Amino acid sequence: MLSDTQKQTIFRGIPEDFEYAGLFITASKRYANQYMADIHPAIVLQYIAQNNPANEILDDKYDETKVRKDRIRYKSGTLTYELSIGHVTSITEVTGTKSGVAHTFVPVDYTLVDEDKITFTGVSLPDNNTDVLVTFISEWMFGRKGTLMADTLQISVFACDIKNEQTGKTINGIKIVDYLAQQIYNHFKYEFEKDDISVSAISSISDNDEIAEHSAIRGRVFTVTLLYWDLFTMTPVETIEEVEHTMDVEL
Repeated sequence: MLSDTQKQTIFRGIPEDFEYAGLFITASKRYANQYMADIHPAIVLQYIAQNNPANEILDDKYDETKVRKDRIRYKSGTLTYELSIGHVTSITEVTGTKSGVAHTFVPVDYTLVDEDKITFTGVSLPDNNTDVLVTFISEWMFGRKGTLMADTLQISVFACDIKNEQTGKTINGIKIVDYLAQQIYNHFKYEFEKDDISVSAISSISDNDEIAEHSAIRGRVFTVTLLYWDLFTMTPVETIEEVEHTMDVEL
């Protein structure tokens, strides 16, 4: 099932401000369980099918490179300090205080030890009992296992006639709802880009049967099928360099 964070990202990405026939329109976005029936135009989201296996298994390795910052307290006589995380490939910057002023230390002043420690060489040292900020790069490789899942999102769009106060003309609600529905449809078909979620199918836009024929509110509806990986394990393994070395030996 998509996480709440993923759902919020999808929700926020759906357009809500439109311009049609010289009229600027802001639609109310909400989930189906939120009662705001008197506000139109409206875009209503509802997950009608969730957590359906898509018959594909993920079993691979995933590289992750991150720039991290650690703040350490330098004590005279102690040259080596452990960093907060291992698999450090390089230290990119070390800043602190020397002779009472801000100072950036150069690579000859320190060295990386055992992929998880910084050792000051003694060439140039921070002032005693001062903070040192260490910026470094950590590279991990994770083993991932998971199942490809599919969630179906129903998009309902509602609108009624809107009067353009500047021209005095009334724009038919059918034209408005058709325009809004098509714009949101295009968002999912052509613009939707998420690293961890993809659109696999979109139904055609149809009339919303929930709207009574005599109602002044017009409705359109379509569905979007979203694919994503449901990871049940993500385990750190060797660093990238170690894996490459192992593979070379095996070959």
